[in-house]
Amino acid sequence: MQTQFDQRENNFDFIRLLLSVLVIFSHSYALGTGSEITEPFNRLTHNQVTGGDIAVDLFFVISGFLITASYERTASIAGYLKKRILRIYPGFVAAMLIDLLIVLPASGGHLLPQPHIRQALEFLVQTFRLREFHYIGAFLGTPTRNQ
Repeated sequence: MQTQFDQRENNFDFIRLLLSVLVIFSHSYALGTGSEITEPFNRLTHNQVTGGDIAVDLFFVISGFLITASYERTASIAGYLKKRILRIYPGFVAAMLIDLLIVLPASGGHLLPQPHIRQALEFLVQTFRLREFHYIGAFLGTPTRNQ
């Protein structure tokens, strides 16, 4: 009996979950103490690398595998680009709207002082370019912002 191998049935999602937890764990030291000095990976490597650095590097390696596999499964470059755009833009736009409407006000920040129409245009242009919009005053009370 022959079974067909499903290329999407792998452990990449589990590995990505573990790497996400490692990033949060690593960042908790900087956010809690104001420094990465006591972070375990940083101490183990004598201030060469943190767990977050390792996790981000591995995210890029895994992304390379997944993006290449997506390209190989797609019939044309145009189809591949369409899939990439539809995967990236909606999530980025949602994240920027959440940042603008919830995170920025909750963190004590605000947009750069300029007319409202210019602020809206700046937000739209930066979001279209997949760039962060410009703001000031956010998260001033966190330990890493006071250095």
